[in-house]
Amino acid sequence: MMMKPVFNLAKFYEFAATVTIATKERGKIRMTKENLLGSQVYFIEEIARGLNDGIHEFYVLKGRQVAVTTATLLLDMFWLGKHEGLTGAFVTHDETARDMFRVTFDQIADSTQPPFKISFEINNRTQMVTTRGDNRLLYMVAGTRKNSKLGKGSALTFAHLTEESEYGDEEGLASLKATFAQENPHRLFIHESTAQGYNHWYDSWLAAKSSNTKRAIFVGWWRNDFYRKKKGSKEYEVYWDGRHTPEERKWVREIEQIYDYKIDDEQIAWWRWNLAEETKDELLMFQNFPPTEHYAFVKSGSQFFSGARINDEFK
Repeated sequence: MMMKPVFNLAKFYEFAATVTIATKERGKIRMTKENLLGSQVYFIEEIARGLNDGIHEFYVLKGRQVAVTTATLLLDMFWLGKHEGLTGAFVTHDETARDMFRVTFDQIADSTQPPFKISFEINNRTQMVTTRGDNRLLYMVAGTRKNSKLGKGSALTFAHLTEESEYGDEEGLASLKATFAQENPHRLFIHESTAQGYNHWYDSWLAAKSSNTKRAIFVGWWRNDFYRKKKGSKEYEVYWDGRHTPEERKWVREIEQIYDYKIDDEQIAWWRWNLAEETKDELLMFQNFPPTEHYAFVKSGSQFFSGARINDEFK
């Protein structure tokens, strides 16, 4: 008999379609598959593929504002309702981020409909506990400085660590990982972050890339449907001149070769517009909106070399 997949995508999308969330670009919308961003669909389906391959821990390198964290919050709530006897953790780098994402968790919980509706006996700044009392989600703050006791006393079946590159204490992070379940078939651990140079997150990303039991997922800015300037817009007319620069040609080719994705002229127009009028710094642009995973970990502080030259040196 063929075993059922660990992650049923159709069931997840059915759950997500009952959820209403306030989004940056479109206001309050129902999170149907059609309303999810391309970056969110790609992320969720890569997680599903990994779980069905027997992978339980994921390291997600992302560009800024590609909505991966929101997609993971959906997955957190889905996982909490799908399995029994779970203790999970949502980990942020500071209290402000924790409180902000708590609002989104509440939106998800309040808007879900049967058969996915979850009711909570406790819902405060430290945890959510289901009415049945057998599932809980702990809110943890890693901090940007030393926090060597992070996670001590916990035993986690699943965890969502957001913006892990901001965490200030590697010993605390190791302490938290020591609480992760090793054999539970429903264990799920997602680490997601933008890059912040060559730090502990870079080391973790490289380790995941070479691991047989973890999976590295890169979500580029070009998977976000809003990161484009459409033909006919003022920005498109100003910033698309009909050809790529040598550096653009380099990373456009790499994106197609590595990720089987073809960048179009509207996306190039957005890239140039953002660089010229918003970010105004090439190295910071590559860090926040990396075309490929190699561009994400730029060596900050250099005033003499291009992003491509720096990354060639560090490959």
